Amino acid sequence: SYSISLCTSQNVGAGNVNSIGDFKGHSSKLVSRSDIIAMGVIWGVAACGGPPIPFRYGRKDALKAGRSGVPEPQQDLASHIESFRLQGFTQKEMIALVACGHTLGGVRSVDFQDIVPDPSNASIATFDTTSGFDHLIVTQYLNSSTKNPLIRVPSGNSTFASDLRIFGSHRNATMKGLNSETSFSQTCTTLLAKMIDTVPSNVHLSDVVTLLPVKVSSAQITAIDSQLVFMADLRVTFPIDINPMAVSKVRMLWCDSRGQFKNCNRVTNIASIPFLDAADTSPLTDSFNIQFALYRFKVQISASRSVSKFWFEIDGVVHNNGSNDYLIGQDEIIFVPSLGSVDVKFPQPDPANPSQFLPRTSEGNPISAAIHALDFTGGQNIVPPVLDSVFPLTRNASQVVAEGYSYWQSPAIVDKGSILTVDLEATIKGVLYSADNLGTGHLGPDESIFSFPFSIATNITKF
Repeated sequence: SYSISLCTSQNVGAGNVNSIGDFKGHSSKLVSRSDIIAMGVIWGVAACGGPPIPFRYGRKDALKAGRSGVPEPQQDLASHIESFRLQGFTQKEMIALVACGHTLGGVRSVDFQDIVPDPSNASIATFDTTSGFDHLIVTQYLNSSTKNPLIRVPSGNSTFASDLRIFGSHRNATMKGLNSETSFSQTCTTLLAKMIDTVPSNVHLSDVVTLLPVKVSSAQITAIDSQLVFMADLRVTFPIDINPMAVSKVRMLWCDSRGQFKNCNRVTNIASIPFLDAADTSPLTDSFNIQFALYRFKVQISASRSVSKFWFEIDGVVHNNGSNDYLIGQDEIIFVPSLGSVDVKFPQPDPANPSQFLPRTSEGNPISAAIHALDFTGGQNIVPPVLDSVFPLTRNASQVVAEGYSYWQSPAIVDKGSILTVDLEATIKGVLYSADNLGTGHLGPDESIFSFPFSIATNITKF
């Protein structure tokens, strides 16, 4: 309920509003805003030099503001202890968690002029003298050199000295136990993970997410320039001091799904010399001293053969999804973003024509075809989705875009958000086919996502 509780005194401040603004464009029907906010905690700590915090997914978003429960600086110690108890924390954990949170940031005069006077100055009184994640918040408290505004209140009003009351509430024993880089880091890792993993009893989080050494993404069959194309990206993890160019051979292999060579009967297809691109990184990659390389494959295929499954080899080492291979679920309907378009207008909503949609003509015309448009853009006091509508698709018989497929398209979709996704479905000869959670961030023929070179395609033939 964080994003719909920003008007309350417990969530005052531009920092909260700005954070929700940063997070608003990343949720979807598969990823909750709550999971994005939890990941924001993890990234924020790592970006400031702190330890990597384990991440679990599966949080559910609240549809209304929850009860008040965030401690406020003017409250007494008993109120603080009770607030943390209701969230599942002991008094000792409360002390440590406040120290973990207050190693970063400070108090803004605009938000708390009773603590830091002169709100017109927009100054920030920081909790310690460094900007990074470290145990100096503890050291400076114990040696009395601290300028923490919740200990030495600039306004002189000791009612707001909440850190002083909390830190000293265990006769400084807990704080003394935190006064080393190792103990502070280990304790904060545990407590911050507990904080973001505290969920209602009917919510069950996943196991801890671990890094995949290789990860496949953007695998799709689509059409580019009237040619059917199979595309897939392979993200490979490298130590920070290793040049990805040192890898001499990266190949993608796949089986046909139709025809005489179906399921690699006598013929296995190979794509080599992928386009090497830089992959997105995060504060966590820096924390783990790793980097990513993105190997991008694009090959021409025919509708009469298509693709059933695929896998990769890196310098002879096979990566095949734990011997399960990577599967193409269906190719009866495909999404063609290169033929879509978007018209961005501010402050008016964006009309988009994302659904250039091709059912296979060999299976007969669809009895029905539709697009489900969804947008889970969040924001202050906004409960997603901001768009949840179904539109019919119509056939455009004059447009020929790929051998073996007919061409269907959507009407213009007006979206007030910024992360439009679509689900496509068509009923063909009584069978329902679907393609879900398709992004529309790259529409049009000139998008760079489609413009990298084709890979070299060959095959292995067994006689």
